[in-house]
Amino acid sequence: MGIKSTEVFKSELDLIKDKEFKHHVINIIEGLPDYILEIPSSSTGKYHPSDEINKDGMQRHAKRCALLSKDMVLIDNFYSPYLDILIAGSIVHDMLKNGYLKSDSSYEKYTQDNHPIFIFDYIMKYLTESNTNFESASTETSLILLSVICLFHMGQWTPKEAKERFKQCFNRNCLTYEEGKLSEMMHLIDYVVSRRNLFDIMNPSFFDKERLENDAKFLQPKKQAEKFFVKDMNKPKE
Repeated sequence: MGIKSTEVFKSELDLIKDKEFKHHVINIIEGLPDYILEIPSSSTGKYHPSDEINKDGMQRHAKRCALLSKDMVLIDNFYSPYLDILIAGSIVHDMLKNGYLKSDSSYEKYTQDNHPIFIFDYIMKYLTESNTNFESASTETSLILLSVICLFHMGQWTPKEAKERFKQCFNRNCLTYEEGKLSEMMHLIDYVVSRRNLFDIMNPSFFDKERLENDAKFLQPKKQAEKFFVKDMNKPKE
């Protein structure tokens, strides 16, 4: 692939005001596979807006998350100082959604349940192995917060292994107030942007008969919801 993620997300990266933090976010992105530019946001086609069920859907999802984060921080003054972190999280949280690259540079066809752990591990590895002397201690703290909000961006559908990895890494079970608030906001941003009905209502051409029938089958029966959220307690594959 010729074009790089840092080029595609240049306008979003330019929203990050802290120059040192931005520098490290770019370094992190440059070390990640660029397949985010060629995969849909929903690997099965069942979820996310219809205009994201194509080869550039994932990058569109990330861009929408970054734009929404600018507005969401206005909800509460608490979030304003963390806008840079939320924008960075919006860009990178799904960059390993289809897993790590294989030896032949291919990747998994479908969403990997543990992708929040993959990106968390990658960022933490960057922190421990980059041997970087940060000009500001707050930069390292911001990168750790970035890793945490990526780890918990799935909210109630966070895999249990993520909680175990958090404990293993930080030697504690509970998030700090700061970590909890930011993780919750990252999840909310990701969740709102993934709502098909919010975006498809503005794109009538996507309301074809077959899709409407499929959505009706998925959304209507209570047993369907119980199957996913009560019995399994796991979010269905995207």
